[in-house]
Amino acid sequence: MENPAERTMIVDDLLEDHLQIGMTQEEVETLLGVDDNDEGLFVQMDRLVYWMGPERGFFSIDSEWLLVDFQNGLVTGYDIVTD
Repeated sequence: MENPAERTMIVDDLLEDHLQIGMTQEEVETLLGVDDNDEGLFVQMDRLVYWMGPERGFFSIDSEWLLVDFQNGLVTGYDIVTD
């Protein structure tokens, strides 16, 4: 939470070991902080969007974003996308 620019370095571990289907929105926000989608990208009802940082790889043209979808307050899925 304190270093958003370093999120791409830990996102794989986050998805493998920490973020789980069925977690509550409160649990996700405790883990990741408040949704920080200042650009308004990928906005959808029942979704949190987190900027992960520059796209990984040799040519980092885009940004990576973590989308966390909810239904009835519980995580139903998540994905990493680029803009």
